[in-house]
Amino acid sequence: MTATFEIRSSFGLTRAYPANDAAVALCSLTGSKTLLPQSISTIEKLGFACITTTGQPIVPADLY
Repeated sequence: MTATFEIRSSFGLTRAYPANDAAVALCSLTGSKTLLPQSISTIEKLGFACITTTGQPIVPADLY
């Protein structure tokens, strides 16, 4: 399964906002409105791929 996120800049920080139902549910589980860099590896262990709306994989170093 894939979790799609929209990458946006907010107050000079790069954030990943959920763009589909799977991404919204995963952010809800982590208690955050955006994808946290430390959550990516755990989400991938659950079988999800974290990608951008353009189809690129999200790397923790890309956020914040």
